[in-house]
Amino acid sequence: MKKPLIIHTFLFAIFPVMSFFVKNIVEIVTIGLSLAFFKLSVIIVISIFFALILLLFFNLLFKNIHKSAIFTTIFIVMFFSYGHFNIIVKELSLKNIFESVSMKLPVFYFIFCLSLFTLLAYLLRQKKRIFFTLTRFLNIVSIILLCFSLLNIAVFFINKSKNDAILSKECSSQASSMPTKPEEAFPDIYYIILDAYSSEDTLKEYYNFNNHNFINYLKEKGFYVAEESTSNYAFTSLSLASSLNMEYLDDLARTMGEGSNDLSPVWSMIEKNKVASFLKSRGYNITNIRFSSWSDNFFLYFLKTVVPSASSSSRWLNEFDAKRKQELLQLDELKQIHRIDNKPNFIFAHILLPHGPYVFGPNGEAIEKDDGDGSNSDKYYIEQLIFTNKKAREIIDTIFSNSKASAVIILQGDHGRGNNKAARMRILNAYYLPQQKNSMLYNSVTPVNTFRIIFNAYFGVSYGLLKDRNYFSWWTDSEKPYRFIDVSDEVGYGRGEENIDKLYADAISNFYIDKVKDTAYNLKIVNGFSPAAVYFDGNSAYAKTSLELSALKGATIMFSVKPDAKQNTSIVAIIDNGHSAENDFVLQSVDVSKHEYTFHCFGVDSVFNLPAETWTHFLVSIDLSKNTFDVYLNGKKYSSSQIPLDSHFGSVPLTFAKLSKSNERYFRGTLDEVFIWPRALSKKEIKIITGNVK
Repeated sequence: MKKPLIIHTFLFAIFPVMSFFVKNIVEIVTIGLSLAFFKLSVIIVISIFFALILLLFFNLLFKNIHKSAIFTTIFIVMFFSYGHFNIIVKELSLKNIFESVSMKLPVFYFIFCLSLFTLLAYLLRQKKRIFFTLTRFLNIVSIILLCFSLLNIAVFFINKSKNDAILSKECSSQASSMPTKPEEAFPDIYYIILDAYSSEDTLKEYYNFNNHNFINYLKEKGFYVAEESTSNYAFTSLSLASSLNMEYLDDLARTMGEGSNDLSPVWSMIEKNKVASFLKSRGYNITNIRFSSWSDNFFLYFLKTVVPSASSSSRWLNEFDAKRKQELLQLDELKQIHRIDNKPNFIFAHILLPHGPYVFGPNGEAIEKDDGDGSNSDKYYIEQLIFTNKKAREIIDTIFSNSKASAVIILQGDHGRGNNKAARMRILNAYYLPQQKNSMLYNSVTPVNTFRIIFNAYFGVSYGLLKDRNYFSWWTDSEKPYRFIDVSDEVGYGRGEENIDKLYADAISNFYIDKVKDTAYNLKIVNGFSPAAVYFDGNSAYAKTSLELSALKGATIMFSVKPDAKQNTSIVAIIDNGHSAENDFVLQSVDVSKHEYTFHCFGVDSVFNLPAETWTHFLVSIDLSKNTFDVYLNGKKYSSSQIPLDSHFGSVPLTFAKLSKSNERYFRGTLDEVFIWPRALSKKEIKIITGNVK
C-alpha cells in the first residue's frame, strides 16, 4: 500500500490561526491589509515550525513518521483547545468543582491530556496499517476545515469591496464642491474621541464623582460644553460610523437585517467616511490616531485564545502593559501634529480612555485591573478618568499653543459607561469653535450633527440638522447590533417641541394675567404664554385664582419675576396659600435694600437674591411624599430643603402679589409666565421646562 503524504499536522497547526483571523477579521483589517497579512503570515510560519519540532520529537520516541504525525496533530488540537475548554468551564460554572478538590484548571487539563495520550499510545502500539488510514482521514478533515476558513475570508473581502465601492461613490459625490477660499484659511480640526467618557451628570449620579473642575477648565478655555448631549448609538463602531458620516444607520440596518451581527460594513463606513472625504477634497491632510490594539498585540490576542492566563503569567505578553504603552504613544502623538506646506489638518484620535481595562491610576501610576473587576471596577474607572482629564488638559494646552487658539477641537465620548441605558448614552461632548461660532451649537446636540454644524460654520455649506435621537443595541448572540431600539425619550434630557408641548399640557392651567377688574387681576386659562407681562403697583392690585391644592401630594409653581426698584415694603408676597404657617408657601422679602428674599415653605426658609429691575425665572417643586422642596433660579437648582412630616396644602385658593387676606401687603413689580402643575416635576421635566423659558 502506498504511503500517504503527511499534511494534516501542518494544516491543523495553521487552522487555529486562520480560525482566529476569520473570527476577528473585522477588527484585524482596521490595521491595514498589508500589515494584517504580514502578522498573519508570521504566526502561520511560527505555527508550522512549532508543528515540525513536535513531529521530530515524537518521531524520536516512536520511530514511525505516520504515528508521530498523528500524535503531533492530537497534541496540537489539545493545545489549541485549552482556551475553549476554559470558556466552557466558566459558562457551566464548573470552576468551583475543581477548586473544591484543590485542583487548578490547567493541572486538570494537563492530566486529562496525558491520560488520553497514554490510552492512544496503548491502543495504537501494534496497528501499523491503521496509521495510513488515520493519516488519510486527518488529511481530508484538515483540508475541509482550512477551506471553510478560506471561503469565509473570501466572502468577507468580496462584500468589503462592494461596500467600499458604494461608500467611495457616495463620498466623491458629497465632496464634489471645491473650497471657496485658500486652504491655509481653513482651521485645523481635532476630533478626539475619549472612549466611554460619561456626562458630568452621570458621573455624579452613578459614581458619586464631581467632574466640575475639568468641565470648568473647558469652559474657561472657551469650550462650549453640551451638558445634555447623548450618544446616538450604544457602542463604538456604530457611534463612530454615524458621527463620521453625519447620518443615522437606518438604511444600513435595513440592508443587513435585524438578525445580522456582521459589522464589516460599519467598519468600512469608518474607514471611508464622508467627513474625511469632504475635508480631503478641500486640501486637508488626514491623520488617524485611532487605537488599534491589533497592530502591536496580534500575537498576544492569538495566544490568549489558547492560554487565557498568558497575559498575566508572562510580562512580555502583558496586555495591560501593551495598552498602557499604546495610549501614552497616542497621547504623545496628538501633541506632535504640525501643518505641512501650510495645509490644514484633520486629526481623528480614538483614545481608549477612560474605557477599561484600567491601566492608569489618577496620577498615571501603573495598575492592572479588568473592567469587570468586581465592585472596585467603578473606582478604577474614575481613577483612569482623572488621569484622562490631566492628559486632555495637556493636549488642549499644547494645541492652543501650537495653533494660537485657531483650531477647532471636539472632545467627545463615543458612548458612556455601564449597562444602564441612560448612563450608557449620556456623554461628554465639548466644542472649541474659533471665530465665535458657538452660537450654532445647542445644549442637547448629538454626535450625528457635530460635523454638519462645523461644516456649515467654516465651509459655507448648508447641511440641515438631523433630529437628535438615541438608538440602543448590543453586539451579542441574543441582541444583534442592528436591532435598534429608540430610547430617546428614556435617556435624553428632553428635546423637541413635542416634549415641551406635552409638559405644558400637563399643567393644571396655563395662566396669564388678563386685565384689571376692580382692584384684582383675574388669572385666565389659555393655551400658551402670556402675551404681555403685568405690572403690579404695590398698592391694592393683586391676582387671584380659584385653584386649590389641598388634595394634592405635590405641586410645581413657575413664573418670572422682576421686582420694582421702588419696592420698599418689608414683606412682599408673590404666592400665598393661606394665613397659617403650617400650610403656607410664600415668596417674600427679607431685606429690600439688599434684594434678599426668602421662599417660606411649611415653616422652612430658603434665602436668595432677586435683583431689582432684572428678570429672574423662579421655579419651586414641592413633593409632600418625600417632604422636600427644591428651588430653581434661572434654570439651575439653588437649594433643596426638607419640610416637616405630614405637611399638607391649605384649602385657601392661590393668590399672587398679595400676602394674605388678613395682611394687606402688596407686591410692586412685574410677573409673567405663570404655570402650575399638580405634582412635583421630575429633574428631567424641570430641565426641559427651564431650558425653554420664553
